[in-house]
Amino acid sequence: MDVGLLETWLRGQLRRDANFCLLLSPVALLGGIAVLVFTFWFTYVVVLMVADVVLAIPSLLFDTRWKLGHLGRLWISGAFVGMLLVSYWQSDRHPVDYSRWSQSPSTLGQVLARFGAGGGRAGLLLAHPEMTAGIVVDLLQTGPRLLYAGVYLLRESGGARSADSMAGARVLWTLLHQAGKVSYGELSQLYPAPDLGAAFEALRRICGVVFLETGISLSDELRAELGKATRTTLSSRSSE
Repeated sequence: MDVGLLETWLRGQLRRDANFCLLLSPVALLGGIAVLVFTFWFTYVVVLMVADVVLAIPSLLFDTRWKLGHLGRLWISGAFVGMLLVSYWQSDRHPVDYSRWSQSPSTLGQVLARFGAGGGRAGLLLAHPEMTAGIVVDLLQTGPRLLYAGVYLLRESGGARSADSMAGARVLWTLLHQAGKVSYGELSQLYPAPDLGAAFEALRRICGVVFLETGISLSDELRAELGKATRTTLSSRSSE
């Protein structure tokens, strides 16, 4: 397979990747906005119930009439959603690891489980309060996570469209004609650093191009796909 055919194949793959990301991006953005709206009004209801209970205490003790109005509840709900967005954007954005809570419960968890529900799902949540908090935080971050995914997909779509398919095709040709892994040192001797960086930016989007710690290799599936694409292209050209 020559470089020209590889460039045509790679350009088609990048275009397909760009279109796919562009199609999913508004879905993720709209989903994130919908979840954040639900989170906002859910917070509003929680603040309404909690405020009534908390403000009833000084009303009973001191005969006062403190009340949190509609505008105040809106500000609190908005601030909470804003803090969710800021905290998620500043975090490492890794999913919560629940495996670390699959062992025996902590001392606090044993106490809570003893005085609460001793068995069943409620008992499991009480026995692992850290896991319960992690689940709640994970659920609350659904909206920010979807928004971040939408922005990320937009960036990926633009990156795929602007990727240098010719530079990627040259490096892909080198990888295709090697039986195994090609080290980064070998590639740096064959191609200038700017071309190599542009090629990596294009090839990282291709399933089957494996970036290892010391080099790059192609999966057997990708090699077979490229061979099939070569035969298809050559047969179509011969029929013309």
